[in-house]
Formats: sequence, structure tokens, C-alpha cells
Amino acid sequence: MLAKRLKDLKTKTVVYNYPDYSSRYGKIIKDYLYGKIEMENDELFFLQMLDKQKDRTKIKNELMEGDTIIMNRYLHSQLAYQCASGFDYESAKKIINLSKMPVPDIVVYMDIDTETALKRKKIQKSGDLDRNEKSEDYLQKVKGMYKKLEAEKFGCKNWISINGNRDYPTIHEEIYMEVCRILKTW
Repeated sequence: MLAKRLKDLKTKTVVYNYPDYSSRYGKIIKDYLYGKIEMENDELFFLQMLDKQKDRTKIKNELMEGDTIIMNRYLHSQLAYQCASGFDYESAKKIINLSKMPVPDIVVYMDIDTETALKRKKIQKSGDLDRNEKSEDYLQKVKGMYKKLEAEKFGCKNWISINGNRDYPTIHEEIYMEVCRILKTW
């Protein structure tokens, strides 16, 4: 919805979603998430980095052209999920800092109760949840990692925390207003 509204304002907007299930890396990640294959947490961390790294040059070029880039589940998401699974937090931050991936100007964090998140995911995916989405305990750990990243403002000074427990139109409107507010200050 944010991308559509920005495009309506004649802002050239490009959206990236991760994992990118159409890429060779994303296909392996999907197989892991849906239990078709197993891998170590370290393998998954670097595979997710490769999934993003493949787009690095393209993203940098789009930014140089003045495009607005929206990245769903970018580096902060990877950090939260992988560190909740046991990947070393400080090592993950160092690797990300060394990766030379574009740094976001804004991170939007949707703070949502794990129970509400699970309920919505079950509806969204018709009950076909991946291994990360099935465990309320795991999602609670992920939420804790996001809170830690937000408190540190890791990788971005503009963190927007949105109450994700509300209805979708209210959430989307707040995201849009907050993003516009920050963009106007540049």
C-alpha cells in the first residue's frame, strides 16, 4: 500500500521482497522454511545474505537515479530472525556492516502481539505456515531481537515503531504519514 501511495504522488518507487522466492537462493530458503530440506543456522544466515547481495548493484543504481526503494524483510529482519535462532548477534551485525549493502533511511517496525501475528498469518496463508511462523515462542524471541535492534537504532537512525495490533487501514495510514513526515525533513 505504501508503494502505491508513493507512486500516486509520482514518486518512482521500487519494491524488493525478501526472501526473493524467484531467485536461486530464495528457492532454497523456501525449501528450508517449508521443511523440504534442513540446514544449519549459519548456512541460512549466509544464504539470506546472498539473496539480498544479488540485488546490491541494482539497488545502488536505482538510489543514484533518485528512486525510492521499499524493502520488505531486509537486513534487520534477517538479523532478528537468525539471531532469535541462535546466530551470534554481534557477529551478525559485523557481517551486515561489512556487506556494503545499502543502508535504509527509514526502518518501519510493526510491533504486534505474537498471538495476533499468528492469527493473521494463518488467514493470510490459509494455514500453510512456514517453520518460523508456526511457533509463538520463536516469534516472541524474534520480537525481542527487533526491540533490541530498535533500541540500538542499528543500521538506521529513523526507526518508526507502529502498533501492528490495529486494523490494516489504520496501520497503513500511520506508516504513510510517518514516512512522509521523515521524507519532508530531508
